[in-house]
Amino acid sequence: MLNDWIIFHLDGKTRSYVVSSQLILSPEYGTKLLTEAPQELHEQLLNRIMAALRDKSYNIDVRGSLPLDFSPRLLIDKERILLITRTEIESQQFTEETVQIEKQARNAERLCLENTGREQHHFQWSKVNWARFCAKTALETLCLFEGGEKCLRPAFQLVREFVLCGTREKGKEIVFTEKGPRLAQDVPMPVFIDLTPGQASPQPIAALLPHVEPGMHIVTLYEIRGWVIASVVFAGFPASVLILGGPDEHLADLYQLIYDDEEAIFDFTCLAYDQTKSVIPIPVPGDRFSDLAETYRLVGI
Repeated sequence: MLNDWIIFHLDGKTRSYVVSSQLILSPEYGTKLLTEAPQELHEQLLNRIMAALRDKSYNIDVRGSLPLDFSPRLLIDKERILLITRTEIESQQFTEETVQIEKQARNAERLCLENTGREQHHFQWSKVNWARFCAKTALETLCLFEGGEKCLRPAFQLVREFVLCGTREKGKEIVFTEKGPRLAQDVPMPVFIDLTPGQASPQPIAALLPHVEPGMHIVTLYEIRGWVIASVVFAGFPASVLILGGPDEHLADLYQLIYDDEEAIFDFTCLAYDQTKSVIPIPVPGDRFSDLAETYRLVGI
C-alpha cells in the first residue's frame, strides 16, 4: 500500500495475518478496494458496500488513537460493514457525502493481496520517529513492571510529553520482516537520548547492550545510581538507550521483556537479586559494570 494504513487481524492459532476487505477513501491518492478475495468476487464486495451506503446500514467506529494520516474506510467485518474514521468530524463528512462516495466506489482501484502468512513491516525512519517509538515501548515497560503511578511521577514528565505530543516526521522508509531487516540499508541507526527533565545525566553512563538474533525483541529496564535507563532492541536492530528518569529515581529490580519468536509471546524476567548469593554476570561493556553492581549491591561477581 502506498501512503496509507491497512487494517488486519491476527489469527492466533495459525499466526497468519488476515486483511479484512476494505474500501479506502483517500482524498490524496484516490479510492481503493483492498482485499484478499479473488478478482471475480471484487464486484460482489463493492455491491455489498454500496448497498450499505444507500441504506445507511453501516456501523461507525471512531478511533482517536489512529495515526494522523489514516484515511477513512468502509470495512467488511463478517456480516457487518464498518465505517472507521479517526474523528467525529470525518464521520459526519462521510455521512453528508454518501452519494459522491458511492460514485467513487464504482471506479475504485482494485488491489488484490496475496496472504503469504509472513509479516512485513514498514516504518518511516528518522531519529525522532525511532526515538519516540523506543520511548513509548520503554514507558509501557515501566508501567507494566512498576505500575501506572510510577509513570506519572514528575521525573517522567518529559518522557510522557515526548511520546504523547510529538510530531511524526516524514523519514526514510525501512522494511523488515519476522526475521529482521529486508535489506542492509533497512537497518536503522540506534539512538541515545536523555529524556530526564534536567537532561543532565552523566556522560558516559553504563548501558546494557544485549545482542540478539534477527527478528528478536528485548527491552531491558534498569537503574544506574539513581538514573532509570531503558535499552530497547527491536527486530534484532542495534540497541537504543534512553535515560528515562533521574538523578534520584529508583527501581525495585532490573527487568527484561524477551520475545519468544517460536511462541510469539514475551517472557518476563526480573533480576530478583539475592544480595547474599552470586549472580550471572550481565554484559556491560568495559569497567562500567561496577556501576550496575554497586546500584544493585551484587556480590560474588
